[in-house]
Amino acid sequence: MKIDYLCIGNGVASNSAVDKIRERDKKSSIAIIGDEEFDFYYRPQLPDYLLDRVDDNRIVSVTEKQYSDKNIKLIKSHQVVAIEPENRKVKLDNGEELEYKKLLIATGLSPFTSPIGFQTLSDVKRLKEIISNINEVVIGGEYIFLLELVRALTTLKKKIIFLCKGKRLLEDLLDERASWHLEQLLISNGVNLLYQTEIDRIDTSPDGKYLIHTRHPNISGQRKDIISTDIYFMADYDDKNKNMFINAGLEYAESGLWVDRYMQTNKPDIFSAGDVARVKDGYPPNILRVGWQRAKLQGEIAGENMAGGNMEFNPFSTAIHIRFGRINFLFAGELPSTLQGCAEDIVLESLPDNYYKRVHIQEGVVKGFVFVGGTRGLARVKELLAEGSRLSGSEKFVLQKELVEGYGDTISLQMACPVCKTILDLPITVEVGEKVICEVCGAESVVSRTRVSMVKYLELR
Repeated sequence: MKIDYLCIGNGVASNSAVDKIRERDKKSSIAIIGDEEFDFYYRPQLPDYLLDRVDDNRIVSVTEKQYSDKNIKLIKSHQVVAIEPENRKVKLDNGEELEYKKLLIATGLSPFTSPIGFQTLSDVKRLKEIISNINEVVIGGEYIFLLELVRALTTLKKKIIFLCKGKRLLEDLLDERASWHLEQLLISNGVNLLYQTEIDRIDTSPDGKYLIHTRHPNISGQRKDIISTDIYFMADYDDKNKNMFINAGLEYAESGLWVDRYMQTNKPDIFSAGDVARVKDGYPPNILRVGWQRAKLQGEIAGENMAGGNMEFNPFSTAIHIRFGRINFLFAGELPSTLQGCAEDIVLESLPDNYYKRVHIQEGVVKGFVFVGGTRGLARVKELLAEGSRLSGSEKFVLQKELVEGYGDTISLQMACPVCKTILDLPITVEVGEKVICEVCGAESVVSRTRVSMVKYLELR
C-alpha cells in the first residue's frame, strides 16, 4: 500500500499534523498507525477517566467516522516494527509493508517499566478493573505524568509512598518555593514523600504483595529499606522504539529523535513531533521537553511543513500544566532554583492561599516562569517568553500589576476547559458559539454556555 502522508502514533501530535496537512492538501492519501484499539482520545483526561468523571464517549476526541469523512485511513492495534528510509517504507507487526512519501514519527514515550502504567487508555482500563482491591501504592521515577496519577489515587483515598530521586520535588524544573508548595499539597493529601530514594529491586511475597527494595545513593551508609505494597508504578524517560530508530539510521538522542526547528529528522522527508522529538537547539539545560500542548504545537508545525510549508518551532511557546485538586501548576523556560542572584525577578506569594508566581527575568528579558494557584497574566507572560523581547522598567512595572489576581470581589464569566478542566475567565462580551483557546493546555473549544461567578481575587502586597 502506498501512502502520501504516513503518521506513526495516534496521539495529539499526529492528529494535529493531519489537520494541518488537510488544510493545504485536500486530495493526497493520509494514514495514521496506532498501537491501541481506540480512536484518538484526550490523554490529559486519563486521571478523570479513572475517577469515573469522564466516560468512553467524552474522552474520545476523533471517531473513526470523522477520520473517514476527512479521507484519513486509521490503522488501529498495530505497531511499526521497522522503518526503511532508503526504500521509503515501514513494516507492521503483522508483516504488512506500507510505502510513504512523507513520514511523521509521533510515537510518544513509554516511560513505565512497572507491570501496569498510567500513560494510555489501555493502562487505565486495566487499572480500573483492580483499583477496588488496592490500598497501598508505591510510585517512583522522574516522569512528570506520575503527579497526575498521584492526584487520582489520593482522590480515591489510596495510601501512597512517593519515591523521589532528588532532594525535593521536580528539582530540575521547579524552583524551591514552587516545589515546596507542591510538597505541601501532597502531604496534606496524605502522600508519604521519601527523598533521595530509588528502587533497587523488586520481589514478590508469598501473599502476593510486592516488596520494594530501596536504596539511598546520596546518603552516607547506603541504608536500604523494604516497602510492602499492593501495586507499584515505576517510570522514567525512556523509549521502547530506540533500537528501531537506530537501525533506521535516525539520529537518536538520550531518549527520542533529534529534529531541527522545522521538526525534520536527519533523514529526508521523515519528521518527528511530540514527546519523542528532541529539538537540537534553543533549549536551556533544565527545560521540560514533553507535554500535551507542546506535542500539539509540534504536530501542527510538522504537518504544515510536510505539506510544503516553512513553519519554525519556538521552544518557549508552550507551558507545562499539572493540576492537583483545584490548584494549577504551570511552568516554562528557565527557572533557577533560588532567588539568589535574580534581582530582576517578579515574585508574588500568599502562603494561606497556595498561591505563588515567579517570572524569571535576565537583563530585562523573560527567561521562564512558574504559576501556582492563579492564572491571571499567564497569556502575557507566555507571549513575552516566546518573543524574547526586552522589557523597560515601566513595562516590568505594568507586568507585575497584571500578575496580581485582582482586588476584592469581581464578576466574571467562566467556563471549564473540556480537556484539562481549568476554569477559564472569559471576556464579558463572549457569546455562545465562539471559539476560545485554553491558556493552560492550548485546547480549542466552543463556548456552549457560561456561568457568572463572584470571584474572590487576592490582593498581594
